[in-house]
Amino acid sequence: MDEALTELGEYISQALGAENVDWTVAHGGLTLVVTAERLLDTARFLHDDARCQFVSIIDVCGVDWPGREKRFDVVYH
Repeated sequence: MDEALTELGEYISQALGAENVDWTVAHGGLTLVVTAERLLDTARFLHDDARCQFVSIIDVCGVDWPGREKRFDVVYH
């Protein structure tokens, strides 16, 4: 499974531009990191692209990193 997720991460990074998306595979899941400015373009690509075909967001939560200057992250599953 990790191999398939790695291939998907590489595909997404290539399609969106490596400078626009950071990705990792860990604990059986693919994680993408994008800026707030790239969020809608990334979500549209994940939904519309024939290879990805993501269909729903099942959870949204926030993470507070008090030690960082930009301390909040939004996480979409």
